[in-house]
Formats: sequence, structure tokens, C-alpha cells
Amino acid sequence: MLAASLGNVDIPLVPTTAGTCGHELSSERRIGDNSPIAMRTIDLQRRLPSARANELLDRLQGSVPEDRRVRWNESGHARIDLGHERDDAREYVMGQLNTLSDDWTEHIAIL
Repeated sequence: MLAASLGNVDIPLVPTTAGTCGHELSSERRIGDNSPIAMRTIDLQRRLPSARANELLDRLQGSVPEDRRVRWNESGHARIDLGHERDDAREYVMGQLNTLSDDWTEHIAIL
């Protein structure tokens, strides 16, 4: 067992995977691993600046007061706050966009 000394006391060093209850550490997640992660915020990216991308972003936030709606930033990203964490956050936003339009994927990417 590895240990560090602090004065006269030896402190055991626990492997980094201890306490994860069988779950991988975030640094061990594989690229492309789409297992659910509870998220409250979803980032969107417009594919190209366009009136249609603006319209879809606006309609996606239909229940949000207009003065509180997010807009595309200078790099073409918008951060949508869902109000609470969801295990299906990306799927939820995708479903909302699907109800708005069949062509949303031509204008917006969910990051």
C-alpha cells in the first residue's frame, strides 16, 4: 500500500478509482461514449449565420421572456439553460427542435 507521511502519521494513498462505485472517472470516459450525463445547460452551434438559424433559436426559446432569451455569440454558439438537470438533456433539446422543423440539423448542431 502506498502511503504519505504527515508528521508522525502515515496517510494511505487511495487509488484514484476508489469511491467511484464502479463508474469510470470523467477522465476515463471514452470519446464517443454517449452514456447519460445529467446536464442543465446545452450548447448549440449554428452551422452558418442565417435568418433561419436565428428563427429556430428564437422559437426554441418560445416560453422564455424575450428579454431573457440567449442569442448566438460572436463565435456562433448559444448556451441554453434548461432550468434543471436532465439525464436526457441533448435528446430533450433534439426533440424540441424536431417539433419545430425538419430542417433544423442544416442550421444548428447540438454540442
